Order: sequence, then structure tokens, then C-alpha cells
Amino acid sequence: MERDERLLAFIQGTLGPVALAEFEAELISDAVLRAELAIFRSAAHHLGTALPPAEECEAGWQRLSQEIDTE
Repeated sequence: MERDERLLAFIQGTLGPVALAEFEAELISDAVLRAELAIFRSAAHHLGTALPPAEECEAGWQRLSQEIDTE
């Protein structure tokens, strides 16, 4: 999982227990990651909506790709 995906999953609460513990440990030692998390949280707040889980985004892209391929 890429860094942005991990940040989004953390915000959405979709990380598994092991991934969550690893991410939280990384937050302690990585000031850049903490800053990126603050940016993600701020963006989510300003959007005024909950961000969809990463799995839903991926499924949406797959459906769109299939529709494009069939046209």
C-alpha cells in the first residue's frame, strides 16, 4: 500500500491491527508523515464529507474502466 493510501486508510479507520500499529509507530518517528496526515485531515474536514474507503474507490475505478472498455 502506498503512503497516500495508508494515510487515507488511517483516517478512515480501515487499517488492520498490525498495519495500524506500524503506521502509528511510524507517525511517532516521521515528522513529514505527521504533516501529511494533518493535510489529509484538513482536506477531509474542508470537504465536509467522509472520504470513501479505499476499496470503494478501487471498485469504482474498475467499473469505470470496464464500461470504457465495452464502449
